Formats: sequence, structure tokens, C-alpha cells
Amino acid sequence: MIRAFFFDLDGTICDTLEDIASSVNRSLKMHGFQERSVTGFIHFLGNGSKVMIHKAIGDDSVSPIEEKAVFDDYLSYYETHFCEKTHAFAGMENALSELKKKGISLFCVTNKPDKAAKEIVGKCYPGLFTETLGISGDLPTKPDPTGILSLIRKYGLKKDECAMGGDSDVDLILARNASIPHTVAVAWGYRPLGELFAEHPEAVIYRPRELLSLPFVTE
Repeated sequence: MIRAFFFDLDGTICDTLEDIASSVNRSLKMHGFQERSVTGFIHFLGNGSKVMIHKAIGDDSVSPIEEKAVFDDYLSYYETHFCEKTHAFAGMENALSELKKKGISLFCVTNKPDKAAKEIVGKCYPGLFTETLGISGDLPTKPDPTGILSLIRKYGLKKDECAMGGDSDVDLILARNASIPHTVAVAWGYRPLGELFAEHPEAVIYRPRELLSLPFVTE
């Protein structure tokens, strides 16, 4: 049985889309850019906030200075409005609680800003996660494995005793880059299933409860 399960945040353990969309759209409007539909943000997520802002602006002729201004205003607002509509996916808290009862440590590794990530996970899943790691300072975004490898070293884990679960190809590529053998794609997230199957995950699950019947959890 595995000892640690790493999870993505947005679209995997929490539905964060509405708060992200409203915060980005506020900044886009402030700077004279077209607002985007909530569902449109599905195509912008996965590679960190700066990439998201670039995709949301949708104009490669925009100067880096102006793009940074949109990002800065978004981040400033989002840091105090990140959990107004954000919530845990139905059934996820029970599933994660059962994993923890089995002695599996839970971690969240996300490209979301670190402060917001820690507060969201703490609010939605109090006491369940050993550590949440978001982006701060010079830490590179997923699928660079620097962050997840730092947690593996910090907690004395072996890679073959770890699993990674997420809703995008970024999470599955991250696991491969970190040499984590067990990968789980969640079908309720923001990315199309074809994108997930293309990365050949060990398992694809359609409900949180299915986490408990995965072979490396039940063995």
C-alpha cells in the first residue's frame, strides 16, 4: 500500500472556477480587455497564474508590463476573494478521510499561489492534509518536479510508495517527471478525458469514492 497521495487542487479536490473567473475578469475589465466566460477558464488553467492571465488576455501583442499589471491586480484581489464560491467536490472529504484512516498521508501540490492554496485546503479539508504546497518565490510551476520532490525528501518518502492524482495532463506529466509510479486521472475536473488518456494514467476514476478501491490503496 502507498504511504502518500499527492493531489492537485483546482478541478481535483476543489471546484475553484467561479472565484478564479470573477477575479480575473475584474482585472481584465480594469485594464480594458474583454471579459471571459466562466467555462472559458477551463482552457486557461493548469500551468500557473501567469500563464492563465496570458491566455485570458488572448493578445500576444500586449506588452509584458501591461500583462504584469493585469496579473498583479488579479492576484491582489484574488488573495482576499479566493473562497467565496470555492468548495470541495461532493464526496471528496469522505474519501480523503478514509484514505487518511488507512495511514496514507495526504498532500496537495498546486500551481495556485501558495497563500491561497493553503487557506483553501485548510478551509475545505480541515486537518486532513499533511502539507499543501503552492507557488511562491522562485519555485517553478508544475510539471517541473522541484516542489513535489522537496516534499518527498522532507517527509522521508520513497517514490514507489507515492501516488499522484489530478485532472490535467500537467499532473500526470508531473508524476512522470518525479518518477512517481502510481497516477490517477479524475474525470470530474476541468480538462477533457482525451487529454488524460493520452498520458496513460494507471487509473481513471469518475467518483471520489473510487479512490478507495484503487489497487495500490487496497493491497
